[in-house]
Amino acid sequence: MSVVIAFRSPARRRASFVAATFSLAVGLAGPRVAQAQPAVGDKAAAEALFDEGKRLVDAGQVAEACPKFEESQRLDAGLGTMLYLADCYERAGRTASAWATFREAAAAAKAAGQGDREQIARARAEALEPRLHRLAVRVTDASEALVVERVDPKTGRREPIARAAWGVALPIDPGSFRLEASAPGKAPWSTVVEVPTTAGTLTSVVPVLASAATEPATAPPAPGPAPAPAPAPADERDRNRGDTQRYVGIGLLVGGGVGLGLGAVFTGVAVSSDGEVQDLCGEGPTCADPDGVEKSQDAVAMGNVATVSLIAGGVLAATGLVVILTAPSAVDTGAVRRSTLALSPSAHGADVGLSLGGHFR
Repeated sequence: MSVVIAFRSPARRRASFVAATFSLAVGLAGPRVAQAQPAVGDKAAAEALFDEGKRLVDAGQVAEACPKFEESQRLDAGLGTMLYLADCYERAGRTASAWATFREAAAAAKAAGQGDREQIARARAEALEPRLHRLAVRVTDASEALVVERVDPKTGRREPIARAAWGVALPIDPGSFRLEASAPGKAPWSTVVEVPTTAGTLTSVVPVLASAATEPATAPPAPGPAPAPAPAPADERDRNRGDTQRYVGIGLLVGGGVGLGLGAVFTGVAVSSDGEVQDLCGEGPTCADPDGVEKSQDAVAMGNVATVSLIAGGVLAATGLVVILTAPSAVDTGAVRRSTLALSPSAHGADVGLSLGGHFR
């Protein structure tokens, strides 16, 4: 048993008496009286949380202490913890929670045959009752699907208000919360309720909920295929194709000119060599001079190279000319100028060549 004796000023005698009697009631059966046998781990955690709650109360951190007592009571329910929790609620200004917990502790003490604790708990509850503020939630349209909830703005915790409690003035802790109502097919409704610390009664009316807007949901149009790039105008395509063709023709003309130039060079060398052969071998069909024979062979080789170069150069030049002349080009009327050329081989006796012919329009 623990007894607290305190000497305080007359203005605080009542508070000192309440604290002393509370400490006496809790100390009659030790700090905590268990109502059931919890698991060993839960019991150890409950004891640690209970001790931490007492330490926080002693340090003046009442708001932080109450959750410790709550969790300790949840893990290992006991009458002593319940009394400490109720006292913590009262110190934190949660008058409705303190009143309800003291009443619960009084009933538990009576059931356990602990008369002293029952008297203390009941006296604390009776002292709190005149200070309670009450809230009555009046519902205008109590349809079966309607749900009314209290929402803590800090934690977002929702606490449904039972239908049986609608219209009944119930004790409520001071503070601010949001009252919400909802039903299928109805627009939700909410309001903020401010509960003062003084005694009194508030009435909050939940109106008839308006019908929710039922606009048919329209799916966004499916994206179609990306539009193909617009084709270039016909004259533009012809002009581009004609430019490319003309560039190719110019390249062929240049290559043909190089071939013709080389053919001319090799022809000159062959003619020169043939003159030297005439000087060394004379006009006969045979040649007895070794140098003349060698020069004759060189002349023949140069003549062959010159022939190939001239033919190849002529073919390339003629082809390049054909490519250039047949390249399309847009005219003012939008029509495409077309040319027709033909390249064909020609022979005149021992001479071989190429002939170019055609028409233009």
